[in-house]
Amino acid sequence: KIACTAMPTARNLDRELEKMEKKINAGADFFQTQVVYDVNKAITFSEKAK
Repeated sequence: KIACTAMPTARNLDRELEKMEKKINAGADFFQTQVVYDVNKAITFSEKAK
């Protein structure tokens, strides 16, 4: 399996999601993030990343 990172607290979330899409196209199987303490940011990231 190929793991990649993602940053749910990125200032430009749309850009972060674009980078995730590129990683998926390059073969990423899953993403790992650092701990997110802002629940609203975590929810927004999760909903947009679906």
